[in-house]
Amino acid sequence: MFIIIAAFAASPYASTALAGVVGIPLLLLGVNLCLSFVAASLLFGQFSVCRRWPLLFAGSAFSYLAFMTIADLLAFPGVFSSHRIIGNEERQLWIWLAGHAGFLVMVVGYIFTTRFQRPLNHASGTRILIVAVVLIDILLAVGTTLSILRSSNFALTAHLGTVALSASDICTILLLQSATTLIYAAATGKNHGALSIFNLWFLVVLLSVIIDLSLHIAGHSTFTVGSVVGTLIGTIILAFFVSMCVREIGQVTSSFETIAHFDPLTGLANRRSLDLFLSQFESENRRSVDTFAAMMIDVDHFKAFNDHFGHLAGDLVLQAIGQVIRISLGRPKDLGARYGGEEFAVILPSTDRIGALAVARRIRQDVEKLKIPHIVKKGYVTVSIGIANSGQENAVDPRSLLSYADRALYHAKASGRNVISEASAAQDGRFRVHVEDLASA
Repeated sequence: MFIIIAAFAASPYASTALAGVVGIPLLLLGVNLCLSFVAASLLFGQFSVCRRWPLLFAGSAFSYLAFMTIADLLAFPGVFSSHRIIGNEERQLWIWLAGHAGFLVMVVGYIFTTRFQRPLNHASGTRILIVAVVLIDILLAVGTTLSILRSSNFALTAHLGTVALSASDICTILLLQSATTLIYAAATGKNHGALSIFNLWFLVVLLSVIIDLSLHIAGHSTFTVGSVVGTLIGTIILAFFVSMCVREIGQVTSSFETIAHFDPLTGLANRRSLDLFLSQFESENRRSVDTFAAMMIDVDHFKAFNDHFGHLAGDLVLQAIGQVIRISLGRPKDLGARYGGEEFAVILPSTDRIGALAVARRIRQDVEKLKIPHIVKKGYVTVSIGIANSGQENAVDPRSLLSYADRALYHAKASGRNVISEASAAQDGRFRVHVEDLASA
């Protein structure tokens, strides 16, 4: 299929096929400009979060390409005026080549920096780097464009003797460079596992550049069917690349939200998530008379356990108790959170006194069933639990209820531990202690 397109692009019929249809390549240039800016913004945003050097080069590549596309539009007839604002058709071809050349150089920089796994040390320096890179891209684009416009001819001088190279020759050189880069990236990509998704898509972008350059070589112009087809393919792949960037950012955002709201050790909600839940619960149930319950849970003699067995063993205990709490909360609207240290909090919406006691008993018994050895006289790790319930006739806000549950927990610990202490419905400072044998559970 590619050979057929290339052959058609080189034919004399294709060379004039788009002479009167300027709108098609113009539309593609406009779309490319927008997509390049969006891709650069997304990649720079990723760099500011992840601080990975390859993302800075990737953003710079698309940023430079966008600024060179602006120059290409200024040299395109019928965009901002009825005639070209700068240059002529030949100079426009060289502006197009300069944009692709700079893009490929920065892609090489991206692939090279994937070898370095260490991110930038200081997050505060990312914004300065991004601003500096964008300014450099602007200066390079403006300097390259002015250099092309001021040149009397377009013969380039090689370092080994004087050799005149035409635009087609430069296009061929860029084609070989992009093909070599593609082969190198494909061969070494698996050895540098980081950024694997971006590596894959940059290979696809490089492939589109190869197709674009090949079709321009075949057509010898920027106004042929081949050049438009090449630009169209590049636009489609760039659109997919942008959508992939959006998807990756969505996944990163989701992971950060998970980190922000969950305790990494126990898998329960963290203190911040608990506060947000209480605020939302209070606002949604301000006029409701529905009952709800709160409980505070504390690991008995946890400091003594840590001092004897070590903090690593203590972390394993907290993980196990966190799992018990998660399993004991059977409804999606129930919330279990790590309150701090070895303390846990549980909020049970639409739960009366009997239901809260059932959940507390299940948690206390299941922790005891773990039979985690302890140095205390009972021999195993246990928990003490304080419960408070909002009666329908005595509505109370959830934060105050959690405070009552904390007072009940203090009473449970003072009553011998491994027990459940229930604050009275009147919240008058009286507590009822529930002690059950494991055998009777």
